[in-house]
Amino acid sequence: MFQRTPNYVAPRSNKSYSDKDKAAFSRSALKRRLTRWGYFWRFDGLLFPLFKKRSAFRTRATKVILNHMRGIIKDPILRAKLTPEYELGCKRILISDDFYPALNRENVSVITDGIDQITENGVQDKTGKHHPAECIVLATGFSLLDQMTSLDIRGINGRQLTEIWQDRPAAYRGAQVAGFPNLFFVTGPNTGVGSTSIVFMIEAQIHYILQCVKETGQDKLLDVKPEAVEAHNKTIQKDLGGMVWSTGCNSWYKSADGFNYTLYPHRASKFRSERRRVKRSDITLTDRIQSR
Repeated sequence: MFQRTPNYVAPRSNKSYSDKDKAAFSRSALKRRLTRWGYFWRFDGLLFPLFKKRSAFRTRATKVILNHMRGIIKDPILRAKLTPEYELGCKRILISDDFYPALNRENVSVITDGIDQITENGVQDKTGKHHPAECIVLATGFSLLDQMTSLDIRGINGRQLTEIWQDRPAAYRGAQVAGFPNLFFVTGPNTGVGSTSIVFMIEAQIHYILQCVKETGQDKLLDVKPEAVEAHNKTIQKDLGGMVWSTGCNSWYKSADGFNYTLYPHRASKFRSERRRVKRSDITLTDRIQSR
C-alpha cells in the first residue's frame, strides 16, 4: 500500500442480521422506520459535535480510534506510519474492521516514500526502489468540481455554468444558481455531510425541488435571486469557519486555495428543516414565453 497521508480508521463493528431479523423487518414498517430514525438521531445528535472546531468529544474519539489501531498494529514503525498528524474529521473518517489486520500480514507493506513513477511492471518509489505489481488500484479521493461541471449547462443568454462557478461553486440551498431557471441540483455545492448518510440529504433536496416544481406549474420559470445566493453562501462559509474542516488540513472537501464547496456546516436535521418550503422572497417567477 502506497500511502500519501494516514487516515483515521474507526471500527465498523458490523453485525449480521439473522433470518428472524430479516423477517421481522419485512413484516413491520414501524420496525423499519424506528430502526432508520434510531440510526439517524444517533449520528446527527451524537456524532455531529465531533466536527466542531473545538470539541471535547473529538478529543475522546481520537484517543479511542488511535488506541484501536495501536491494539491491532504491533510494529512501532508501522504504527508511526499510520498515525495521522491532523485533527480527527478534518479529512474523511474511514470505517473498517479488517483494514488494520490486513496491514499486519507478512505479505503486505506500507510504503510512505512517495511514488516517482509507474513502470511497465510495477511502481518505483522516490527512493528509487522498485515494487513489482500485477495490478494497481488508484484510490486518491474525489474531484467534486469536475463532477458538477461535467455537463455543458447554459442558462439565460447562453451563459455557461462552468463560467459562473470556475473554482468557486456556489448555489442557493445547494440546489439553484441565479440565471439558470428551472435547473435544480440534488447534490450541489455544500450539501455534503460528515455525520450521516448523504441519502438523507438527497431526500431533503428532492422535497425542496418538488415544492419548486409545484410553484412553476406548467408555464412558469422559477429563478433564484442573485442576492439570495450570495447571502446564503456568505452564511455557509462563515459557519464553516467554526468546523474542524477549517483547522488547516488538505482534503478533497476543499479546492486548491482552501475553499470548502462540498460540506454543510450544521446538523442534517437543520438541513431538512431549511428545505421544507420555498421562501418566495428569494425567488422570481416569470412566464415561460416572456423569458425567451
